[in-house]
Amino acid sequence: MITRSNERATLFSRMIETLGVDIVPAAAANETAVGSAIRGCLACAASAECRRFLDRRSAGAAGKAPAFCPNRDLMRSMPRQT
Repeated sequence: MITRSNERATLFSRMIETLGVDIVPAAAANETAVGSAIRGCLACAASAECRRFLDRRSAGAAGKAPAFCPNRDLMRSMPRQT
């Protein structure tokens, strides 16, 4: 379980970096939504697809989360780094 949690935490971190999400103001504005996103990532069944998506992109390169991502809409609403 710890290994899976660590893997998903890494994927979540990579996704917000790839999307250019500024997580600090996002969490300050809506801590509940960020917690929900983290739990969504932990429960996601598409970790292999997520890893492939992230491996093909560099930080800030993706405009939006992929269709398979359970956090797609939430990520879209989060502030971006400038």
